Amino acid sequence: MPAFNEATNLVSVVRKAYDFFDLAGITKRTVIVVDDGSTDDTPAVVEHLQRSYPVEVISHSTNHGYGRALRSGFNAALATGHDWIAYCDSDGQFNPADLALLLVAAYSHDVNVVLGIRAKRADSLARRAAGRGWHGVSRLILKFNAADVDCGFKLLHRNAIGSVASQLQSDYAAISPELLARLCRTGQRFVEVPVPHYPRASGTQTGLKPSVVVRSFVDLYTVRHDLAAARDKAAAGRDEQSTIPRFLPAVGQEAT
Repeated sequence: MPAFNEATNLVSVVRKAYDFFDLAGITKRTVIVVDDGSTDDTPAVVEHLQRSYPVEVISHSTNHGYGRALRSGFNAALATGHDWIAYCDSDGQFNPADLALLLVAAYSHDVNVVLGIRAKRADSLARRAAGRGWHGVSRLILKFNAADVDCGFKLLHRNAIGSVASQLQSDYAAISPELLARLCRTGQRFVEVPVPHYPRASGTQTGLKPSVVVRSFVDLYTVRHDLAAARDKAAAGRDEQSTIPRFLPAVGQEAT
């Protein structure tokens, strides 16, 4: 759970996660909260939560952005050894209990990646409009196919996230399209599942701050350049391999 100034929402979200695990009989579980340089009471709230729940905490000394928080969380989650890794925004707009929908989809469709789609998105008109624009632009630039790129509720097998974790580089909103683009390029199959989306009860959203928007677009084009360079390198390698004989010819014979 990435968290930036979510002191008023974090207790409820973490409690719902553990309630779901207990109800589902999931005993091997880890909840990781990434405090991305919060300036409110988030550190104190997390410390209070740890008195009741075995929450693991990763703390950034300063705010680095949503993408950096997710990247820190992915690395910590891979270190747990669990087979499945889910992430859920900590602002209360998702219910961790709906992870059941993603798990059922993963097993019934035999896929390593399940993407949530916000059903009846509970955001302002401005955020919905901005989200549609960002979704369209990021799909055009990074060439992936998904219905709701920025849905902050996803489930990934450790093999899937492990195949791309070291390549992820976005610090801001571009982390979501980058993640999908890199997963697609490694051949991961995924299924999309509608999940309930709830109004934010308290706190403020920072995704539309001009500085965040600009940095997100910079990240997006940096990722595009990186993916293009990797594609060109792979193509050059295939061309080089095609000029090498598959076996050594016998004396007096030409290579085939």
